[in-house]
Amino acid sequence: MLSRIDRDGRMLRLSKEVDARHLSALVVKADRPVLFERVRGFDIPVVGGLFWSRARLAASLSWPEVELGTRFAAGVRTMIEPVLVDDAPAREVVRAGADVDLTELPLP
Repeated sequence: MLSRIDRDGRMLRLSKEVDARHLSALVVKADRPVLFERVRGFDIPVVGGLFWSRARLAASLSWPEVELGTRFAAGVRTMIEPVLVDDAPAREVVRAGADVDLTELPLP
């Protein structure tokens, strides 16, 4: 999804280092989703504003905006059971207990 938004020119990319305390304010001012490539004190980029409006949400899903309500309602009516797996990429790095450090996340 991020690649498509970026490729279509709908992503604002900021390569200048940004203080994490200012991320929310910058997203609010932007007219499109923002990719912060360098957040001071953090090793990972941050994206914000993907679903800021109905129009952005619809665009991110490649749905017509007028169909958002109908499609979400249909999804709720026809929910499927999750598939449980023993091993998944999301489990490659697991931290627990004293190893957890929430300050590693770029949250203001």
